Amino acid sequence: MILQQENNIIPRKKIILIHIICLALIILLFILFYIGMSIYYLNHFSYNTWINGYYCTGLTSEEALSLVSSDDVVPSVTVIREDGTEYVLDMSHVEYSYDYGNTVSDLLKGQNAFGWLGAVGNAKTYSVNPIFSIAENDLKSTFFDLDFVSDEIERKPDYILYYSIVDEKYSYTNNLVHRLDYDKAFSDLYSGVMQGNNTLLLDESVYYFDYEPDSVQRKNMQRYDKLDKFQHCDIVYDMGAEKIEFTPKITINFLKLANGFPVEDEHGNYILDDEKVVEWVTELCEEYDTFEKVRYFEATRGDTVEVNGGTYGTLLNPEPEIEFLTNILLDESVHDGTPDYHEPEYLMTAYTKGKNDIGSTYIEVDLTEQHMYYYENGTLMVDSDVVSGNIKTRNDTLQGTYSIISKEVNRYIIGADFTSFVNYWMPYFKNYGLNDSTWREEYGGEIYKTQGSHGQINLPLEVAEILFEKVEIGIPIVVFY
Repeated sequence: MILQQENNIIPRKKIILIHIICLALIILLFILFYIGMSIYYLNHFSYNTWINGYYCTGLTSEEALSLVSSDDVVPSVTVIREDGTEYVLDMSHVEYSYDYGNTVSDLLKGQNAFGWLGAVGNAKTYSVNPIFSIAENDLKSTFFDLDFVSDEIERKPDYILYYSIVDEKYSYTNNLVHRLDYDKAFSDLYSGVMQGNNTLLLDESVYYFDYEPDSVQRKNMQRYDKLDKFQHCDIVYDMGAEKIEFTPKITINFLKLANGFPVEDEHGNYILDDEKVVEWVTELCEEYDTFEKVRYFEATRGDTVEVNGGTYGTLLNPEPEIEFLTNILLDESVHDGTPDYHEPEYLMTAYTKGKNDIGSTYIEVDLTEQHMYYYENGTLMVDSDVVSGNIKTRNDTLQGTYSIISKEVNRYIIGADFTSFVNYWMPYFKNYGLNDSTWREEYGGEIYKTQGSHGQINLPLEVAEILFEKVEIGIPIVVFY
């Protein structure tokens, strides 16, 4: 029994010894692994190390620096003007750099290589900030290349008075006010970029200023004020359908000029050019006088006819207008901003005033179509076939533009070789006019060629009666083939 027990003890001791040896080997291997890893982390970042958001475990300082600096790009620099317009600078030719110095390598040197195991559940997070630098002259050139900055640099501080061909009036350019202090603006921009602020807002109260005008510039300012008051004239010529406002171009043209600017007398008053006043009134007459001029009339039949002759039309009286303008143009009362309407004097007036003095109320007699139309305010009120003068006997109806000179009832029309009683008579020139013709049964067609009137325009009785009631004395009548 004793021998048997001793035999059982020996194997048990061996087993324990084996276990101890194995455990020692494991511990030894772990120590060797730990020491090996610690030696590795002497030149590499330890486990669970983060720099600027990048996972740097196992990286050398050079590798970590390369990774961290991968985001280092040229900054986007923006300039915002006072009106909100944004300008992004072209940085393609601007040199810049990010200097990390020894910040990353110092982190590696400062870590506890033998404490790497403790970081398994505890991340080590670091932040390194480089020193940024940018070539000042490059940035300045880019800033000065902005269009509004370059314009500002080239803009001479002056007050320029001139006549604008485009606006047809005197104007000015004031380069003394609202000037950009581009040197200060760049200085603040550069300082901001160096500190990481890549946006410059050009605050009006900070970066803009006004030059003080010198004596010459101040004199030009006063000169413009006087010019501007004169060139804005209140006169409005009332021509009926048209109103002629005295624009700066018209008003300035009345003055005597030297070197492009108005001449002043010894008292500092502008001097009118009498010839130009006469010239303007003459042109006004040529434009609005219609008496004895050829007219181009839009016929109801659809074409434009040329109408010559007649007694109807407009004639302006030029002398009073020349006198009026000569006396009033230099008066301050017509340069105070309140419209002054002026109706010119006429030697002859038409039923309607304006370039088209026939207007929209008139009688139209188409001798070719043998038809009469009466329009009132543009609306056709009466129309009818007619019979005009007998061309076979050379009693053609008188053509031209006239006006109804009277309205008579129950009277005789007496000619050299005829006498006719009519109920309604509306003459426009001597024995030429519109009348009823109860002796006729038919109208229109070619009756006028052989059996026409003695020049009158014959109408059916009922048409003549209606027309007589509607028309007024003075309305135009256009008679044409």
